[in-house]
Amino acid sequence: MHRTRLQSTAPTAHASNQATMLLRLNKEFGVDTASAQALTGAALDDWIEAATEALFEREHAEFKAQLAAR
Repeated sequence: MHRTRLQSTAPTAHASNQATMLLRLNKEFGVDTASAQALTGAALDDWIEAATEALFEREHAEFKAQLAAR
């Protein structure tokens, strides 16, 4: 099967995006990403999705608490 340049680089680009997301979750939001370090592909996508959902819930709860304190 002949691969185009886009097809051959897409997985690498996706893995790079995953690594960037893990770094941002850890450095910018304090999310512990140690358990995700051994994951790849769809398993890592699922972990990132769950982590971002938990982060959203945490930030939203903090925002609601700030509003209630006014």
